[in-house]
Amino acid sequence: MVSFVRLFALLLTLGVALAGGASAHEERKTHAGMVLAAVDNFVVPRVERVEKAATALANGVAALCADPADARNRATVVESFGEVVRAWGAIEFFRAGPVTQASRLERFHFWPDPRGTASRQLTEMLANRDSAKLLPAAFATQSAAVQGLAALEILLFNDRQTIIVKDDDAKFRCGFAQAIATNLVAIGHDLSDGWTAPDGFRLRMLTPGSDNPVYKDASDTGRDIVKAIVTGLELTISFHAAPEIEAAAATPPKSPRLPFERSRLTSAYLEAELTSIEALFNATGLIAFVPADKGWMETFIPNTFKEIAKDAAALEQARSAKPADAAARSAAAKKLKFDLGALRLIIVRELAPAAELTLGFNELDGD
Repeated sequence: MVSFVRLFALLLTLGVALAGGASAHEERKTHAGMVLAAVDNFVVPRVERVEKAATALANGVAALCADPADARNRATVVESFGEVVRAWGAIEFFRAGPVTQASRLERFHFWPDPRGTASRQLTEMLANRDSAKLLPAAFATQSAAVQGLAALEILLFNDRQTIIVKDDDAKFRCGFAQAIATNLVAIGHDLSDGWTAPDGFRLRMLTPGSDNPVYKDASDTGRDIVKAIVTGLELTISFHAAPEIEAAAATPPKSPRLPFERSRLTSAYLEAELTSIEALFNATGLIAFVPADKGWMETFIPNTFKEIAKDAAALEQARSAKPADAAARSAAAKKLKFDLGALRLIIVRELAPAAELTLGFNELDGD
């Protein structure tokens, strides 16, 4: 079978009109303009949303632990957990700045976790029941696997070992859930403050120069912005499409490991990622850099974003089908992977070079 990259490269070379006529070019942004729009209209609102959502979750968990018999408290926590998952999915792929420091990325959500490290380490800590380790300063030094959303999901969505009872084990589990939720607030605050403080990462991205330890010119900052889009596309393949394809290909087919399955938020997380990737793409104005001889891309790109949203819905439908159909899930995942790969290739091979941004990605990755 002809590989996706070779097939799509041929289409790029031929300039095949895959999607109607071209629309008028938007005005091309400078690198500094791209960065300003991305930072102020995309990054900062989303990191602030993470902190706000984590705070609401922590308050909800505290109320639940104080009165586990109140069904409203349980419903509030479930809703708040979902909001944190969506908020995190909307910014997780932007892997520059404060999230790269102090292991914040892994501490907020330890994923992928192919060996079940979060579950194993959480079980060990629950068995030892050492309350001193749950104090904020001590908890922040524990393994990243037990500090964030992955471990909290296990605690909140565990029908066999629920926190909604009054025995000592349940009380400790509830205390553990509170420790994680409080830790998420602290990490969320560090992310938000790390961007918006007077000397924060926002200032670094907006003021490149010889005295800037990270960015020497606007092309450096622009490169990180566009890399985030590509990273988002790659992570979506890795977290959602690839596990389905690999699981279906096993003999016999097996169940894939997917993020937030226990809380039934896998699709919400995927939707948050995809919506946010498109929002960042639009913020940069990259579509204005479509080469003059490839005007078909101007309609192909937005149409591909629409197709990707349809792919995600089809994948969710296949996942929800009863009885389970591994072949259908694999087919939907392959379509999602193909469309994500198409978009990635256009950005890496066409738009970034046209915008004079060298990403450093191998365009043959995933061949």
